[in-house]
Amino acid sequence: NEADAEGLEKNLSFFYFAALARYAEPGRIFDPTGDGDPYLFGYITLVPVICHTVIIMFLNKAYRGVAQRLTVWENHRTEERHHRSLMLKRFLFEAFDCYIALFYLAFFQFDIIRLRSELVSLYTADSIRRVLTETVIPWVVTAATRRASGKKTDDTDTRLQLGKEEYEQFDDYLEMVIQFGYITLFSSAFPLAAALSLVCNVVEILSDSIRLAKVFRRPEPKRAQDIGLWFSILQVLVIMSIFTNCLIISFGSEQIF
Repeated sequence: NEADAEGLEKNLSFFYFAALARYAEPGRIFDPTGDGDPYLFGYITLVPVICHTVIIMFLNKAYRGVAQRLTVWENHRTEERHHRSLMLKRFLFEAFDCYIALFYLAFFQFDIIRLRSELVSLYTADSIRRVLTETVIPWVVTAATRRASGKKTDDTDTRLQLGKEEYEQFDDYLEMVIQFGYITLFSSAFPLAAALSLVCNVVEILSDSIRLAKVFRRPEPKRAQDIGLWFSILQVLVIMSIFTNCLIISFGSEQIF
């Protein structure tokens, strides 16, 4: 029952901190229902989600350098093996970072309602974070720098193109694969995730078009037979989603239906 689940969480969970958990009790400031927030109409409950998103961003940025250094130490014979090893390291870390809280809610707390709420909040906050940090802020900084220099050049100027940062598609692939995991691994808890991702991807397309045209150096087209290791990662996520959704339905069918 609910009391046993709460006791299990407090006694066995490595993620339970009594000093923090008391602020989420009924009537306290981070009460998930919003009843403890008389000033911001319940929106104060978004603060933990925003903090979670920011922490994920900084951890991923820190691990990026660690993964690159480890891959260099491995001294692979070919550039392709180097790239595949780096890709796998970064995906495993970021997947753990992004999914661990959701797995905790789904398979330790067995709380499908909170899982659904966390999915919506985390997914939306991360989409807004990507647009701001990858497009809006760099574009504003670039435009301000150009205006401060007093140079009037258009985006077709060769010197301007060479001065821009080179576009790297790795992060875009990684974000799409992580998003695919949000949709498939927990689809039974939040079936509308696919529709939400469609809206977010439309915004992402517009954001990327500005980013490619205004922020980064114009990318050179390269031939590719397929998407490489990403396809195998997507296959693994699909297989995992069969088990995760079966477990979610079996453990939380009363909350789902």
